[in-house]
Amino acid sequence: EGEFTDGTPTVLSFYRTVNRGDRRFSVRGIKKQCEAGDTVALTFKVTADGEVVWVVNVTRQPEYRRLVEAS
Repeated sequence: EGEFTDGTPTVLSFYRTVNRGDRRFSVRGIKKQCEAGDTVALTFKVTADGEVVWVVNVTRQPEYRRLVEAS
């Protein structure tokens, strides 16, 4: 389980393709939150129920730029 920064819930799926076995992942609803070419970061957010994956569109929310910059 996860959520976008606006609180919209999402589900992340990690899988391998059938023929070549390539590793991939998908984020449900990402087309509504992002456009081609946007930079997206995956991180964790601690909630009262525990941790959830937080999906951040850094292109639209530059205040989270630190998530994709090398330190």
